[in-house]
Amino acid sequence: MGPFNFVLCENKINVHLTMKEYLKNLLDEETFAYAENNIGFCQSSIGCMVPAPPQELVEQDPLIICVENYNKIYTDAGGAIGQLPAIPNLIAYEPFSYYINRKLFMHNMSHCVAAYWGYQKGYTYIWEAISDPAIYETVEKSLHEVAQAMSYHYKTDKQELLFHGKELMNRYANTLLGDTIARVGGDPVRKLARSDRLVGAALFCLENGVNPNILIKTIPLGFTFRPEGDPSAKDIQSFMAEHTLAEALEKFCSLSQEEPLYSLILKEIHG
Repeated sequence: MGPFNFVLCENKINVHLTMKEYLKNLLDEETFAYAENNIGFCQSSIGCMVPAPPQELVEQDPLIICVENYNKIYTDAGGAIGQLPAIPNLIAYEPFSYYINRKLFMHNMSHCVAAYWGYQKGYTYIWEAISDPAIYETVEKSLHEVAQAMSYHYKTDKQELLFHGKELMNRYANTLLGDTIARVGGDPVRKLARSDRLVGAALFCLENGVNPNILIKTIPLGFTFRPEGDPSAKDIQSFMAEHTLAEALEKFCSLSQEEPLYSLILKEIHG
C-alpha cells in the first residue's frame, strides 16, 4: 500500500504538528515510526467564509451550513509523503508559510480590521462596515501595508497580493453572507494574541521594514470591543476596568515595553 496523506482543513497554525503529537500519544513506538514514514499531514489555508445561518433556516434544519461561493484550498506540498494527486481547486505549494501568512495577515487581519472599525460606528454586518468609505479606505490601507511586507519577505509580486486583497474586500461586501461584526471580531483575547492576525501582522510588517500604521490604530480598538454574549470580550473589559492599555498590551498581546510596537501603539493613543 502506498502513502496516505491528510489535508488538514483546520484554521490553526502548525496543525500538522498537533496531529503528529496526538498520534504519538496514542500509538506505540513501532506503529508511530511506521505512521511517520507513510502518513503525510498537510497544513491548509482555509479561505471560505462560513457565517452563522439565518434563524429561519436553522429552524428548518439545525444542521444547515451556509457558505460563500469560494472553492479553493491551498495546502502544504512539503507535508505530503510522495506527491499529492491532482484534485480540482486543491493547490499544493511550498514554502507553505507564504499562504499561511497570507491567510492570517491579509484575510483574517483585514476582516478583523473591518469588524473593529465597524463596531465603533455601530454597524451590525461586515458588508455595512465595508460599504462605509472611511472604513473601506482603512481596510484597503491595512492590506497594502501587509502586501508590501509579504512582497519583501517572500520576494513575490506585490501586485498579485494587492489583487488578492481587492478580491477579499469584494467578498466582504457580499450582503448575502450576512456575516456579523460580532462573529468576525469575536473572541478578542485570541485575536489580540501576539501571534494572531493583528499583533502578528504588525510585528511581521515591522520585521520587514514596513510601518503598520493602520494596525497601530486598530489594535487598541480590540480592547473596546464588547458585543453582547462574548465571554472573551467580557474578560477583557473586566481587566480594562482596573488596568491601563499599557498593561493590557503586556497581558493580552505579550508585548514588552522594549518593543517598538508597544511604544508605537501607546504613542498613537497618548501622543
